[in-house]
Amino acid sequence: MKKAILFVFLTTMMTANAQLKVNSNGNVFIKDSLQDNHAILSIGTDPEVLPGENSTKTTGLYVHSRKSGNTNYCEGIFGEAVGTGTNIGVWGVGRGSQNENIGIAGLIQSSASGAGVFGSYEGGIPPYVDFTDGYAGYFYGDVYIDGYAIALDYQYISDMRLKKNVLYLCDEVQKGERSTLNNLLGLNVIEYDLNLPHQKEEKAWLQKNGSKRQRPTDIRHFGLSAQELQKIYPNLVHEGSDGYLSVNYIELVPLLIRSIQELKQELEEIKCLNKNVKKVPMKDDVEATNVAEVMGETARNILYQNSPNPFSLQTTIRFSLTPDATNAYIYIFDMTGKIQKQIPVNSSMQSITINGYELSAGMYIYSLMVNGKEIDTKRMILSK
Repeated sequence: MKKAILFVFLTTMMTANAQLKVNSNGNVFIKDSLQDNHAILSIGTDPEVLPGENSTKTTGLYVHSRKSGNTNYCEGIFGEAVGTGTNIGVWGVGRGSQNENIGIAGLIQSSASGAGVFGSYEGGIPPYVDFTDGYAGYFYGDVYIDGYAIALDYQYISDMRLKKNVLYLCDEVQKGERSTLNNLLGLNVIEYDLNLPHQKEEKAWLQKNGSKRQRPTDIRHFGLSAQELQKIYPNLVHEGSDGYLSVNYIELVPLLIRSIQELKQELEEIKCLNKNVKKVPMKDDVEATNVAEVMGETARNILYQNSPNPFSLQTTIRFSLTPDATNAYIYIFDMTGKIQKQIPVNSSMQSITINGYELSAGMYIYSLMVNGKEIDTKRMILSK
């Protein structure tokens, strides 16, 4: 009886003060002037239905924070976890039979600036963080995703106004630096399976929880060795706190574009060189022959691509000559058309070897000449 009287008294006092109200359905309202049932526990005033939401929604906790005047922060919910183990400030779980279950959702309203969700490893929000454009999510610091990251578009900041100490790779090559093409040709493209340290534990955990979602560890991948890339472009490789290396594949794209530009330039140089290599001085003067003779000579004598190419220590140039091939040579030219080597060959030979120390690093053109006629011309690259 005493408990009943006390409850009636408290209920009367709460209603009179309009600070704490209990609805007939058991919902509790704190500083709320509306007698609706949108939340089991409602704190604050003016509860709203967000755009696109059902007005009959049920909310476990509704918090509305409002402060007049200028203030640095006005927080609806603040969660802090302090301990010696795993500490989580706010934990959200969406569970149900519907298709859309969301653990935590964030939304910005009233203005185009701000962020629906903000994450940072620093204390608070740094004053220089710019929310002007408005973001669904804004993260200040590194973001780690253990799974697939899917986006309709990806923008990478590249405005020249935000760059300084700019160097153009084409200028660096002219100064004698190694070309981008040569650098990339030294990399090995690999196919592999991921072998993560926690892979076995992850698989067991997913099986225990009944998850059948495909993971990056379930498929084959293509990529580069971070250790190899680090030797050539160390700025494209990042070492994490766990000691493992990651690759910035985005910035490899400009290097690929530059290598295509270099290759295009080299092809243009080859075209110009081929116009001048048609008539190479021989030890014995040979009269020009007609086109039919040249075609017949080319069909019987063959020049093959050198292997390996590119090379650093040595490479082999294979060829095939008919028994009646006389006065045959392999000429090696630099990219200016200057003869670097003139090597006599005959039908009893099948190949010659070029050592890396015989030439300087760079691109070369080599041609097979038989009786003053060009049989074929190919390209080789020496890298040191």
